[in-house]
Amino acid sequence: MLNGKNNASILILEDNPALSRLYGKVLNQAGYHVYLALTINDARALLFSQEHFDIFLCDLQVGQELSLELLREIKSMIMQRHLQVVVIIGSMRFRLAPELASAYLIEKPIDVNVLQAMITRVLATRNVQNI
Repeated sequence: MLNGKNNASILILEDNPALSRLYGKVLNQAGYHVYLALTINDARALLFSQEHFDIFLCDLQVGQELSLELLREIKSMIMQRHLQVVVIIGSMRFRLAPELASAYLIEKPIDVNVLQAMITRVLATRNVQNI
C-alpha cells in the first residue's frame, strides 16, 4: 500500500510494473490510499480481504488473461460496498461486454492527468449517489 492523505482507497490491477507504479505514484500524490496488484489473483485476494476499496482501477488485459471473470466475481461487492470500477482498455472493442456495463472506461495510452480527473469524477459521482 502507498499511503495517501485522502480517505479514498484505490486498488490498481495493472500487470505492467512500470505503469502500476506510475498510476500508484500519481494517485498517491493526489492524496489517495493506493494498493497495487500485478496479477488477477493478487487483486482477487485484496478485494476479498478485509480491506475496503472505493475504486478498483482494473486493466482489462492482464498478461494473457482478461479480468472479466474477476469483474463477474465481484458483482455483488460492487453493489453492496458501492465499489466503483474503472477499467483500463487497450481497445474499444470490449466496451459492450456485459461485465463492463456499470464500469467507467479509460482507454490506453493513459494521460495521468486524465486518470486523475476521472478518479475525482468517479468519487464525486459516488458521493452524490450515497447521499
